[in-house]
Amino acid sequence: MVINDGNDATVKAKRAGERITEFMKTSKVCSTTANQPCFKSGAAKLFPSSEGEYSDYGYGSAGTGYYRIITADGTSLGISNSEIVVDIDGPSKGAYQLGSDVFFFDINLTKGIVPRHFDLDFSLLVGQLYGKGDGAAAWIIKYDNADYLKFKNGSGLCPNGTTVTEANPRCK
Repeated sequence: MVINDGNDATVKAKRAGERITEFMKTSKVCSTTANQPCFKSGAAKLFPSSEGEYSDYGYGSAGTGYYRIITADGTSLGISNSEIVVDIDGPSKGAYQLGSDVFFFDINLTKGIVPRHFDLDFSLLVGQLYGKGDGAAAWIIKYDNADYLKFKNGSGLCPNGTTVTEANPRCK
């Protein structure tokens, strides 16, 4: 679903957010208003370290390019007309780190809402996880684990010395 009711990104984000959250239980709606604490302030940390930051492109507390809410269970959502950013533990808990508690989903006109980088093959997805972490939702959904959190240096090498493969994407 891509909303086409004007050129202004804020208008599109608000319309997309209102439609997507229409039947959701929310505890707070920040809408597209700046300086509302639906996300932690500042930019999210890059995965796998806390060094370096990921520009929030407007989904954070200061931005207006995303329709932002906190769901009834405390999850933060930032919705634009092309993506959804999810902080699973909301603005007051967790690492605020891509791949750890911040995940990205794309809104695709033909496929619907899909995890960012879901179409990448295995080796490209392993590489995408490191240094940024925005393919983590795709890994979790495809391989039913978060073992990428254990990889050494983005290589797919597990602490026990094994290397994950598409046939065996676990560190066991």
